[in-house]
Amino acid sequence: MRVFRFQLIALILALALAAFAALKLEQEKNSLTSAIAGQAEEVLYLPSGKALRFMSFGYRTVFSQLLWFNTISYFGKHFRQDQNYRWLGHMCKLVSNLDPRAEHVYLFCSTMLSWEANAPREALAVLNQGIESHPNNWYFHYLRGFNYLFFLKEPVRAKEDLMRAAELPGAEPFVARMAAKQIADLESTDSAVEFLRQTLRRTSDPVVRQALQNKIDRLTQGGSRP
Repeated sequence: MRVFRFQLIALILALALAAFAALKLEQEKNSLTSAIAGQAEEVLYLPSGKALRFMSFGYRTVFSQLLWFNTISYFGKHFRQDQNYRWLGHMCKLVSNLDPRAEHVYLFCSTMLSWEANAPREALAVLNQGIESHPNNWYFHYLRGFNYLFFLKEPVRAKEDLMRAAELPGAEPFVARMAAKQIADLESTDSAVEFLRQTLRRTSDPVVRQALQNKIDRLTQGGSRP
């Protein structure tokens, strides 16, 4: 009986210690999250790389999610106010460096940098990283092909990316049709509208959808190329 009582007491103590350790860990995590949120603006101005990874204290996923939320908020604020996206490319780079697996980051950043922020070179850097991290993602090749074609005026590279996108598993039929066209046809307004509509289908954020729809309206109402 004494042995059983001793084992029961030991088990209760072990459970209590485990619960206490879990509580302390959660408190430390919450404290870290608050500190990160309070310093977010300062972090945005730091270079990516070892310094940023060091500051994440091993919580790279938590850190990247906080920066991603801040990036979306930053874009929405400037979309509604002054359309000045000076730090958008830098913010995108920070998030993607912390979490290269986050495919939605590459989609949002590359599209908005090219079409809204008029920064296709920064969009290209984002897509290069996305393709390096996800080489079999046909949509990233497709995005980079359009970026080369419409904004960087490099039709040979554009054609290569569009053809590669069409060859990858899961590519939608419209990619093969576009890859088969001549570059002169791909540069038409209709192709730009098709690109934007395909991107709109893949986007749920209301601010991003509004930005894309504004571009579509401008093109379909006889405006010049974006």
